[in-house]
Amino acid sequence: MACYNRNLSDMKLNKTIATIVILSLFSCKSKTPDQTQKPNAKTNLEVKANEQKEAAVVVPFFKASGNNGSWSATVSPKSITIKTSEKTEELTFPYKTPLHATEAKLRVFRSASDSNEIEITVTDQPCNDNVDNEPYRYEIFVKLSEGNKENNLSGCGVFVADKSLNTVWTLEQLNGKTMTPENFGQELPYMDIHTEIGSFTGFGGCNRMKGTVGLFEPGTIFFSNVIATKMMCVGNNQERIFVKALQTATSYQINNNKFCLSNGTDVVLILKK
Repeated sequence: MACYNRNLSDMKLNKTIATIVILSLFSCKSKTPDQTQKPNAKTNLEVKANEQKEAAVVVPFFKASGNNGSWSATVSPKSITIKTSEKTEELTFPYKTPLHATEAKLRVFRSASDSNEIEITVTDQPCNDNVDNEPYRYEIFVKLSEGNKENNLSGCGVFVADKSLNTVWTLEQLNGKTMTPENFGQELPYMDIHTEIGSFTGFGGCNRMKGTVGLFEPGTIFFSNVIATKMMCVGNNQERIFVKALQTATSYQINNNKFCLSNGTDVVLILKK
């Protein structure tokens, strides 16, 4: 029995050792994923940092060039830059809110940095200095002062269009009130915007209509030159109120597929895709 008991004890010991070895192996394997998670975590942080850098890039909303390619300029919500053929480096100025001069002079951008000053005047005139064959629709005049030296430049410019507007928008609210087809006879008003050519077509609730869309600095918008067919609107059709609200809009936002138009103080129209 003693011999048997001794062999049994040896067997128990061997099983215990084997169990310890197996547990050790599993323990080592379980640590492997933890070790591999560190590089993954680092990679995720790098990806997030890159995304933040990309988000920090400010896209110009206006660009211009002229005098046979001798100069080019951009305006973004952060800065105004200009580069001329006379210098290898561009000049940078802090962004300033533009002046709204007259209907002919749509915008005047002015800024200064050190001893340099710049003034960019955007006029609503056909442009004939389109050296890069892009559809620049405004005539531009630039006054650039570098110390005691002043340079007057001319060329073409364009406000970079917000392509998210390029779709059909159907009226949802008018002056804070939810609209139904009954407010316009049978069908709600809608607009099909084409930012690449600065125009829109649509339906006012009674008549077909079209007009011009003006997009300038981010968030600003103007609807003008609105013309419509001459169908008689019967009953309590609110087309006239809709068109009037459209023409008072000066700014916009797009949230959750809703196109909100404001007149500076109140939301006058909400349209949806």
